[in-house]
Amino acid sequence: MKPQTCAALLKLIGYGFVVFGLAWVTTSFAGYDRPGRFLLDLLQWPLDGIPNNPSVEARWMGGIGAGLTVGIGLFFAKVFAPLIALDDPKIGGIVRKGALIGLIGWYIVDGAGSIASGVPSNAVFNTVFFLAAAIPLWQVKFSA
Repeated sequence: MKPQTCAALLKLIGYGFVVFGLAWVTTSFAGYDRPGRFLLDLLQWPLDGIPNNPSVEARWMGGIGAGLTVGIGLFFAKVFAPLIALDDPKIGGIVRKGALIGLIGWYIVDGAGSIASGVPSNAVFNTVFFLAAAIPLWQVKFSA
């Protein structure tokens, strides 16, 4: 895969994380939390009704998690993708390795937490996001 193609895909997945995080953060705002509560229902597949009002702790953790998710998305879209697009083997190799390590760390921790809390369907959704970001990083070939 060409670096420019990889960069375009990383931007797309990065902005996907941003949109996901912005929907998720609504769980922190009582009265405006319907998008986030719908997202929780979707990720706790199958769709069986929007969860009732989250606890204060769930709202707080939703804000923290959403903020981190938006940050990850922006790193992919605004840092990793432009650096990969430079088609520099040294810079690209560092970015690829760092991004893959970060993705693997996120995937393991988020998936383990999802399974331990009784929501294995989220680990399945995470697999889609993981592969969408990891495959371009594994497949990119830099010019010599």
